[in-house]
Amino acid sequence: MIFTVYVSTKSSKTAITDWDGIRLSVRLNARPFENLANIALVTFLAEIFSVPKTSILIKKGQHASIKHIEIPVTPKEAQTILAKYEMT
Repeated sequence: MIFTVYVSTKSSKTAITDWDGIRLSVRLNARPFENLANIALVTFLAEIFSVPKTSILIKKGQHASIKHIEIPVTPKEAQTILAKYEMT
């Protein structure tokens, strides 16, 4: 499934703040410097979705705050996983 992810960096903690079925909003406790924010995002999403980090691909937006990210889950699996996740 390809997600549109809005990323906000330099937050006090890493968390998902919103999910509307297509767009995911994520706050990262990482700086957008030397790819650190992208690494933190992939690591965080791999943990949330229980998939290997190498299976998550940033398809578009490598250097932008809005990214298209491919995660190997079905829409139904994504909905189930994110429904259990406590949004902050």
